[in-house]
Amino acid sequence: MTRKDTNVIGRREELSLLRELIAPPHKESHVLLLLGDPGLGKTVLLAEAAREAKAAGMRVLATTGRESEQDLAFAGLHQLLRPVLDRVARLPTRQAEALRGAFGLSDDPAPPDALLTGIAVLTLLSELSDEQPLLVSADDTQWLDRASLDALAFAARRLESEQFVLLAGARGNVPPAGFERDLPQLLLRPLTRPDAGLLLDAQPRPPHGRLREQVLTQAVGNPLALIERPG
Repeated sequence: MTRKDTNVIGRREELSLLRELIAPPHKESHVLLLLGDPGLGKTVLLAEAAREAKAAGMRVLATTGRESEQDLAFAGLHQLLRPVLDRVARLPTRQAEALRGAFGLSDDPAPPDALLTGIAVLTLLSELSDEQPLLVSADDTQWLDRASLDALAFAARRLESEQFVLLAGARGNVPPAGFERDLPQLLLRPLTRPDAGLLLDAQPRPPHGRLREQVLTQAVGNPLALIERPG
């Protein structure tokens, strides 16, 4: 078993749910919020979902919140849409202008219009999903700027029958701003003791005996604590 394999030990049900969301046929849109304490594996699950989505022929767009950028309006949205910015020119004129303005790409900048920007994101994601099933992955959304969160939430609530999946991870058990109401959630729990033991034993130079039991007790089922335990 490789180190990559060990990252998903004990997450069979969670992986099964994610695979159901991204498996063809894609007849309706899906949104899922992955919540849980730091180190429980949200990033690993999002990465695995993205890998399998690409293998299944989906287009994948991804963004990750950064604490240093949480006050920069539309920074997260720009990271997400940067690979498809060439498509902005095909949007209706006012929507294209709003999105360029939000990203500081307009020759004649104007104050950002939140509604028009949200509509532009909705139109763009809808058109992309018409061409090819689309997965949008947003990690560490607790650090995404509010403008990006609002635009994503606006689109997510209106994409219903498209070939579209949005997966968003956030620390804690509270959804990110804008996603609080009526969206499906998956709250990650600590690993069971047997799965925690399997994960620990799969690491390079795993501890044995009393030290092994001490590590398992102190980690309380947190995968990151098990993998990055003090030497």
